Amino acid sequence: MNRAFAEVAVRGHRLNMHYMATGRGTPLLMLHPSPLSGAFLAPAMAVLGAQCLAIAPDTPGYGDSDPLPFRPDDLLPYCEALASLLDALDLPQAAVYGSATGAQIAIEFAKAFPDRVSGVILDNAASFTDADRDRIMTGYFPDITPQADGSHLARAWHVGHDLLQFFPWHQPSAAHRISPASADATQTGPVAAMDATALGYLSAGPNYDHAYRVAFENERAEQVQAIAQPTVIVRWAGSILKPYTDRFDDVTFGPQVTMAHCEADPAARWRCVAEHLAMVAPAVEPVAADALPAAAPGMTRYCGAAGAQLRLVSATAAAPNRIMLPPLGMTASTLHAHLAAQSQAVAGTIIDLPGHGGSDAAGMLSVAGLAAAIAERLDGVFSDYHVVGYGTAGLIGDALVAQGAAQSCDHQGWPARATPELQWPPALSPSPGGGHLFEAWHWLRRLWLLQDEAPPSPEWLTAALVDLLRSSAVWSALKKECCQ
Repeated sequence: MNRAFAEVAVRGHRLNMHYMATGRGTPLLMLHPSPLSGAFLAPAMAVLGAQCLAIAPDTPGYGDSDPLPFRPDDLLPYCEALASLLDALDLPQAAVYGSATGAQIAIEFAKAFPDRVSGVILDNAASFTDADRDRIMTGYFPDITPQADGSHLARAWHVGHDLLQFFPWHQPSAAHRISPASADATQTGPVAAMDATALGYLSAGPNYDHAYRVAFENERAEQVQAIAQPTVIVRWAGSILKPYTDRFDDVTFGPQVTMAHCEADPAARWRCVAEHLAMVAPAVEPVAADALPAAAPGMTRYCGAAGAQLRLVSATAAAPNRIMLPPLGMTASTLHAHLAAQSQAVAGTIIDLPGHGGSDAAGMLSVAGLAAAIAERLDGVFSDYHVVGYGTAGLIGDALVAQGAAQSCDHQGWPARATPELQWPPALSPSPGGGHLFEAWHWLRRLWLLQDEAPPSPEWLTAALVDLLRSSAVWSALKKECCQ
């Protein structure tokens, strides 16, 4: 899997759009649900990459893509971003797969830019009446603006928890249940999905509803009828929108529309998409993921080979050979935001440690293994570099020096006077009640409170919390190694 950024234009504004790409063949844009990111589609990309070039962008405002600088009234700005992305990737045309919000963007993209779209596959698409829409949307989008008391975490978990059991999530009743009432929510799968959903809301932030709302407004059968290109509607039995997707049986479509029925098993869903891909993606000269144009240089970029990439945030060119390592559990962007807010001089390049943020995981989850992975990925990009290790990352900095990759390591406390013991997070395995969110929240706050300092802003703490929970496999393994 290759990760990259492309600069796109939307109504005179320049945005950085993040995407993942894999495979070789006819280009297929894969558009994710709200408020998630292209990473949600990685399992599907692994399947479809065997027969096409699968490209999963993060919709503007989600994942690692810049947000639109305005609140959209419809889906057209997101379509303009996709057209600009195809320009940046030197692709004249692509097939488009979309799920939920992504399906609605795919519909409008095919209509607004017909020459750029060979065909569409719609998954988790629905046909709502105006009465449905009013009933569903009233109360569907809670305010998750970060609060000092962490109350927004409860709202995010409430949505993540109930969304897997009811649609709409805020109307829990037998009529709206989408999973068996006897389902055991303590099982790893459901709790992991709840956690990923809640973190998706928190990561997208208070404006998570921007694409989400206008997509709901677009869920109408007549929008699908207006598509001229070959269209496949995936009728997945496991869809939370199945009762509303089934309404397509009562709609008259032209010969360009095909219904693709598949079983509830998630693997069956992706097999179904693969089986119908040829209908929307005609044979063209194959394009490979590693042949896509190089991303335009920017503050955030990647180095390393596909599947072993490191994400870099270049704070300044003043210290080109200075590599800054965030504390375990934190991304480069979050460290950079904190240092900037404190008016601290930031000189050098901050990296996402392997298994953090946009950096691929290391093969061995150990101090030496992470250091070796960093050294390998930085080889040929930086030479004779010096390392600054914040907090627990100083261990990795020392290992880089011991391995001969770095010239030296400067240790920086995190926060400035925190003891080494304090800097290791507690066990934070996802729990059905969402208690791990509050454990993480108050552990982060205690880093400052125990020094008689005010914690950073709720916005920053929320970003740090998302970083922490998404990187738990790495710091848990290192904590076991270093604190036995």
